[in-house]
Amino acid sequence: RVNAIAQWYDEAILVGGDRTLQQVVGDPASGGRLFEITEATGMAWGQSWAMASDGSLYFVGSRGGIWRTAAPVDGRIPPPVEITERSANRSLNFSTHHVRCVWHEEEDALQVIVARRTGAASTATEHWWVDAKTGALWVDKFADAGVIPQSVAVLDGDDPDDRLVVYGCEDGRVRYYDNGAVSDDGTGIHSHVLIGPIVHRDEEFEQKIVG
Repeated sequence: RVNAIAQWYDEAILVGGDRTLQQVVGDPASGGRLFEITEATGMAWGQSWAMASDGSLYFVGSRGGIWRTAAPVDGRIPPPVEITERSANRSLNFSTHHVRCVWHEEEDALQVIVARRTGAASTATEHWWVDAKTGALWVDKFADAGVIPQSVAVLDGDDPDDRLVVYGCEDGRVRYYDNGAVSDDGTGIHSHVLIGPIVHRDEEFEQKIVG
């Protein structure tokens, strides 16, 4: 079964199935061929992929996990590498939720939206950001169920102010991403970070983080 098709480069159309990734080479309607890339994972259904600034491609696997594959070499796509811990988003239930991926140029990061397919939207649902520079995975939640996105798109306007990531939200409104916002359309944003443990090589010394 085909879950997703990523039109990446001229000679790099990626076909994600339940358990495999394949590359289409040539014209599919006129002698084109399929080459298997890996059996380690497939792709989640729908908009489960996004192309990064460096030309690499990120996607959510068919059994969870966030994967990355580099740009094609001599027309062939290299095998993908899972960049998250194996426990990360392995609990995704694709019968009740689907994923929406989008690349943020300003943040140099991948955003993974987990949108409902059935039932009511929940503020307990975890979404993710992946930092391209560090590979860090950040969990994100929405405090107001009404602003949880169901769809996402990138608007590439001529004016810098018109280049936006926009979201179609649960309450029927369209919102856009603003790095300088202090609230989610009126709902406070709460954040925390865990640093450590940081241990000095000399056990006689204590450490303190100031900032």
